[in-house]
Amino acid sequence: MSRAIKRIKLTHKRVEPVHGDQEDDLRVRWMTRMSHYQADQLVFLDETACSGRTTNRRWGWSPRGFPCKARRTDIKSKRWSIQPALLKDGYIAVDMFQGFYNKERFTSFVSCHVLPKMNPWPLP
Repeated sequence: MSRAIKRIKLTHKRVEPVHGDQEDDLRVRWMTRMSHYQADQLVFLDETACSGRTTNRRWGWSPRGFPCKARRTDIKSKRWSIQPALLKDGYIAVDMFQGFYNKERFTSFVSCHVLPKMNPWPLP
């Protein structure tokens, strides 16, 4: 079995979970609807965060026959969150702070920093 797997060039990988309710036809309809917009008409919001444990990884690389070891940091540091508003040409607004995002902080960021920098739709 091992030789057959190597012959067809399969490799061992971590499984990427896909939710059972995920529907491909909905994704195709969404992509079709979004294809009517130009890239300069879109704004993307992408929240991310980091802490002292951000660099701790579950997978790594090492030479065959040697264990993959990495020093862990168990630093009890503060969590930093960042929320950029991205255009095709760069950022129009960024919010960065210590802590977690919640509905009120997100709504405030969009209404006070993102929407004032946008044009009305549809343009006259």
